[in-house]
Amino acid sequence: MKTIIKKTSNHFLQVVLVAGLITASSCKKEPITNPVTPCNDINSETTWKNTSAAVDYTFDCTVNVNAKLTIEPGTVIEFKNGAGILVSSSGALKAIGTSAVPIVMRGTSDIQGGWKGILISSNNTENELTYCTVKNGGSASFDGNATFLANVRVSSTAQLRINNSVISKSAKYGVFVEGLDDSELEALTSIANDTFTENGSYPLSITAAMGKNITTGILIGLNQANKVEVRGGRMFGDHTWNNISVPYFISGNTSVGYYTSIGNLKVMPGTTLEFGSDVGLTIGEYSNGYIDMTGNSSQHITISGSNPVPGSWKGICFQSTNAKNKLSYVDISYGGSSSFTGNTSQKGNIVVGGFSAGDVSVDHILVGLSKAYGIYSTLGSANIDITNNVSFQGNVSGDYYYEQ
Repeated sequence: MKTIIKKTSNHFLQVVLVAGLITASSCKKEPITNPVTPCNDINSETTWKNTSAAVDYTFDCTVNVNAKLTIEPGTVIEFKNGAGILVSSSGALKAIGTSAVPIVMRGTSDIQGGWKGILISSNNTENELTYCTVKNGGSASFDGNATFLANVRVSSTAQLRINNSVISKSAKYGVFVEGLDDSELEALTSIANDTFTENGSYPLSITAAMGKNITTGILIGLNQANKVEVRGGRMFGDHTWNNISVPYFISGNTSVGYYTSIGNLKVMPGTTLEFGSDVGLTIGEYSNGYIDMTGNSSQHITISGSNPVPGSWKGICFQSTNAKNKLSYVDISYGGSSSFTGNTSQKGNIVVGGFSAGDVSVDHILVGLSKAYGIYSTLGSANIDITNNVSFQGNVSGDYYYEQ
């Protein structure tokens, strides 16, 4: 009997224990990691909140923002492959973190191109990314155009401020601003104290008119191309290009002013300008604005082709007689690829005159390695004074030519 009772008792206890475990298991809530947030269009004013969770929101789709979206400091948002944020013309994105608690928008995988990124198509003045980290974007375009792959893409008719933010690990561009030529559409209204790193192409791609909105303090490193791409276009009004410690790569022809619309450009000491193949910079063409490139003895302005061979780029053409046209403490090389006017003899690193007369004062400059002339001044333009510390080196056709 004791043996039977013992066996029965153990069997009873085992059954009770197993039943208890099943009951406890059925009542216990298993932890869920990064649940997917329901993907609804934002059609009324909305705030994404910092819930103090490791990840506050996870999306697997494109969120269409058709009203104002505010993101609180410290909020962390993750996006799966193919997901993104599209701010429509009726929407706005106000993402303002702090230095202590930045906003983070990233992919669920820490790779280049883990999600689409952000597209701003809104002209709302509240569009802003401040103290934000945007990373892992650029996996696909919002409209099928593979040119526009970026962490942050801005339509030419939109506007956005990006300040004190980190833009990293895009499959292509860090920030890409659309547009080709219109200086009145300055979609990127401010970019200051930002860091661009580990992007698969240029950290920043803009038109020439937006160069004035880049202030000092940005940090650029470890990108596929550590240069700011300037895709050219016309510049009207006053513009200043600051020394941002990396080159401006000018990939398209750029004009400062055009016909009756005056433009002025001042380039600050220490700035480097690199030009793409057969690309040039011109001032004037029947308008009388100016280009002022004034460096100093410790910070020369450097202007060259991106490919360091004679004739890599077109050169600079002064088609304005404005007394403020100036090159001082400037090193300019590798120009003379082609003429600004079609007259094949009028080629050089510096061309004075063209479709209209020109003039420029020069001092403490080095003009070298042109495929044509160092300086070429056309008939009716000024005879340039090259006596004030002007040096020439290796210009194929000659150092200075003045048509008479």
